[in-house]
Amino acid sequence: MTRQFQLALLLALLTVLPATAQTAPIDAKQALVVIQHDGSEGDVRVNGVLILHFSSDPRLGKGSLTDSLGMFSTFATNGPNVVTVEARPEKGETKATTTFIGMVATGSLEDFDKPPLFKETIEGSGKSEKTIVLKNVPQWAFLQAQPFTGNKDDVLAAVRALHKAFVEHDAKALQATLKPMYSDLLAYMGEAVVGTQDAFSQQMAEYARTSKVEPLPADLKVESGYDNRLFVVTNSSGKAPIQAASKELAQDGKPKWLWEIGSYWIHRPDGWFVIRQ
Repeated sequence: MTRQFQLALLLALLTVLPATAQTAPIDAKQALVVIQHDGSEGDVRVNGVLILHFSSDPRLGKGSLTDSLGMFSTFATNGPNVVTVEARPEKGETKATTTFIGMVATGSLEDFDKPPLFKETIEGSGKSEKTIVLKNVPQWAFLQAQPFTGNKDDVLAAVRALHKAFVEHDAKALQATLKPMYSDLLAYMGEAVVGTQDAFSQQMAEYARTSKVEPLPADLKVESGYDNRLFVVTNSSGKAPIQAASKELAQDGKPKWLWEIGSYWIHRPDGWFVIRQ
């Protein structure tokens, strides 16, 4: 069964199944949040940390779009986690709907037969907040970091340095700045998903060698979470500050890869580091 068909089946079933209250902690790898948005834009946060800005994709035309946040737990902790969706009509839209769904996804087709944890639809503008209790969440690096006591905007110097590394095709700088992200996710996701250390280094070298990067936006803003342990940098559209693409084109004439990076940072005694994409 293709992923597209599975997702279509899941969404069809979720339109008729009743929601069910969470009675026990969910394994972090099995917790799934689905956002369906039609004519709306907005933000998804976990414990106050922005993890997604959703809006229409001009490449796909008008109509409902679905964002599946299977890895939202990489921003969460053990125990209760508050997941918040704020939505509003996009500019020029008179009608907008945003549906917020939570479910347990074990990888079995039987998941489709189970009621979702919750399902709520926002018509027009509004806010929905749900608590999901998780277990087996690792002690992420941003939870172990000491709270940063300086000016949160200091991270923008690190963003500029990372952007410069892309512009100058500096593989070593990319590898050093992004290595904590690789290490943080390795034990959780496994080497089969994130690759070996050598594969990571080679991938960073490939990105450095073949990347074409857009100019760094001047309208960057910084938010902090987890008591100034995790910092989120976005532009005015809610996107990552660094937008890179492969100089090499695929057969369809489009870049072989696109990468949005530089949103999530931690500060350690040895500097600023990217901890998520």
